[in-house]
Amino acid sequence: MGAGVDHILKDETIPKHIPICRVIDYQMAFSMSNYILMAVLNYHRSFYEFQDAQSKKHWSQFEFIERPVKVGVLGIGHLGMDAAKKIHHMGFTVFGYSNSQKKADFKTYHGDQLNEFLKQIDIESLELFRQMMSDRFNQFD
Repeated sequence: MGAGVDHILKDETIPKHIPICRVIDYQMAFSMSNYILMAVLNYHRSFYEFQDAQSKKHWSQFEFIERPVKVGVLGIGHLGMDAAKKIHHMGFTVFGYSNSQKKADFKTYHGDQLNEFLKQIDIESLELFRQMMSDRFNQFD
């Protein structure tokens, strides 16, 4: 088992004789959080617009604007917390959400506070990942 198994560990319907363990993989956290950080920076620096223009062979000069970004990390367990800390350390405003309350150097939400969390953010880490992956797969159409 890997990330996101807390609900399984708390499930009373799973027989006690079945061994379940929670694995924390520091290399996976390092790689995933760097990938998310790259996506935030690409969005912040308008990389996707440049990439789109390049695919259309549009080479004119662009006005470059660094977007102020409020980043939400949905799921601040081991992996999400590592990403959120890196993004926060880079100077971005970060908000975290988890099923249970967490302590961090940035504002966190938990439990029934999901809507409050979503109102605070411009981009959400899962959305960035989905956008990047769909962009990569669409290039083969």
